[in-house]
Amino acid sequence: MIIQDVLARFNRKERYWVVQTALGEAAKHPSRAFCKALEKAFKGADPIVPSAAWWAMDYHIDWLYAALDIFLTGRALTKDGIDLTFPVGVSSDKCVMAQQEDIDLVVAHGRDVFLIEAKAFAAWDTRQMRSKLDRIDQLAARIGVSSNVRLHLALLSHGKPTRLRKNVAALEGRFTNMDLIVAPGDYFAVGRSRTPSSGWRVEWSKTM
Repeated sequence: MIIQDVLARFNRKERYWVVQTALGEAAKHPSRAFCKALEKAFKGADPIVPSAAWWAMDYHIDWLYAALDIFLTGRALTKDGIDLTFPVGVSSDKCVMAQQEDIDLVVAHGRDVFLIEAKAFAAWDTRQMRSKLDRIDQLAARIGVSSNVRLHLALLSHGKPTRLRKNVAALEGRFTNMDLIVAPGDYFAVGRSRTPSSGWRVEWSKTM
C-alpha cells in the first residue's frame, strides 16, 4: 500500500467529487504540465508519472494526520474503526483539532506528498499560515525518520508572496514558490457602497 491509497479513504470533500463528476476522466489525475512544475520546484522529489499521481482539494489537516498515522503504523482501515497513535514529541492537540482547517491542494505520488497553499486575489493571512505551519510541523514529527513519506510545501500564487514571507519568519526555507495561472483581464468584487443610496457596489479588484 502507498500513502495516497490511505489519503484517498479520508477524502470526503464534496467539491472534489463535484469536480470529478463534472470533468470525468480529465480530473482523475493532475495534468502533465502541473506534475512537471512540481518536479521543477522540488528537485529532491521522485519523477512524477501523472497517471499514478493522486490529488485532493481543501483536504483537512485532521485527515492528513490520521492517514499518515495509519500508513506509518502499517494498519488497515476497517469499519470497526481504529485509534490514532501520538508518539513522544507529537502533540495530539495540534494534530487533530476536530475542525476544518485544511490544505488547499494535496498531491501524492509514491512517497512524496505535496502540500500546496494557494492565493489569487485575497491577501495571505499570516495568522492562518502560522497555525497551519504549527500543525505541519506535527505532521513532520509524526513522519520522523521514515523514508516512506516525504512532505513538500509550496505557495501557489500570482506573484511572489514577499509580504507573507516577511511576516512569517518560519516560512523561510520551508515553502517553495510556484506560479498560479489566472486568465488575464480585469476582475471585480462586490463590496459595501460608499453612498447612502445603495448598500452594495461592484468595484474593480485586480488586473491579471
